[in-house]
Amino acid sequence: KQTLKSKEAAFEFGLASTTACAIRQAFAKVFPGNDGAMNNRLIVAVRKCIDSSDKERGERDIHDGDPSVLRGFQFNANSPLDAVLALRPSAELTPGNQLRISLPAISKQDIKGPYCNEYLIRLVAISFDFRKAVYSYSGYHEIKIDHRNPFSGGEIIMDGVSTPGRMLLLSMSVHGYNADGFGGMQSINSQDWSPAEIIAGWQISDSEQEPEVVVQSFPMTYSGNELLSKIMKIRATQKKLKVTLRQVPPKGEFKLPKGDIPMG
Repeated sequence: KQTLKSKEAAFEFGLASTTACAIRQAFAKVFPGNDGAMNNRLIVAVRKCIDSSDKERGERDIHDGDPSVLRGFQFNANSPLDAVLALRPSAELTPGNQLRISLPAISKQDIKGPYCNEYLIRLVAISFDFRKAVYSYSGYHEIKIDHRNPFSGGEIIMDGVSTPGRMLLLSMSVHGYNADGFGGMQSINSQDWSPAEIIAGWQISDSEQEPEVVVQSFPMTYSGNELLSKIMKIRATQKKLKVTLRQVPPKGEFKLPKGDIPMG
C-alpha cells in the first residue's frame, strides 16, 4: 500500500503536469517548433516553482510558488534564446500596473540563425489564474528587424497587464521569415530552430479591487484543483481530520475578467 507521502507526491506530480500543459498551450504561438523534450522539461520547471512554496503538499499550487524559478526556461533547447541573441532584455512590473521592458540596440547581425530576409522579435505577456482555470493575453509587442532596419533599442511599455490573484509570465521569441515569391512571407522556424524563452514572472497579490468582468461559459480542463482536493481528502481520511476542500470552479456561467481563455 502507498504511504500518505507517496500518494501526495504522485498527486503533486499530476498537479505539475496539468499546470505545465496549460502554460504550454497558452504560449504555443511563441514557439512554432519545440525540441521534443520540452514537455518534460516544463513539468520539471513547474514542479520546482511549486516546491519553492513554504506550504505543505495538498495546500499549494503554482500561485504559492516563486515564478522567478521559471525565468530562463527555453521552449526549444536546440536553439536557446540566450545563444541566438546574446543581447539580453530586462523587465519590471511597476506599482502602476505597467510592464516596462528594456531592450538594447539589435541589428540583424546580432541574431544567430538560418539565413532569412527578416527577423521578428515577439514579446508576449500572459496572466494565469489556475484556481479559476483561465488565462488571458495581457500584452503583446513585435519588433521587425532586417538588414536595412535595425532596432535602435529602448523601452517598451505594456499597460494594464496584471490582475489581482494571478501569475504573470513574459516570453520573448525570435521568428525568421523569407519572401515566398508571391508577395508574402514564409516562416523558417522549425524543431531545429525556434528560440523562445520565459524572461520574467510575477505573482500578483490579491486585493479588494475587482477586475472588469463579463459573464462567459468555459469548459474547464485544468485538473489541478481536483487533484489538490483529493490530496486533502486522503490526508483527512488517514488522520481523521476535518478539512475544507479546494473549491473547483463549476461548469457553466461565472464572472471572469475580459479576454480570458479556457485552459485546454
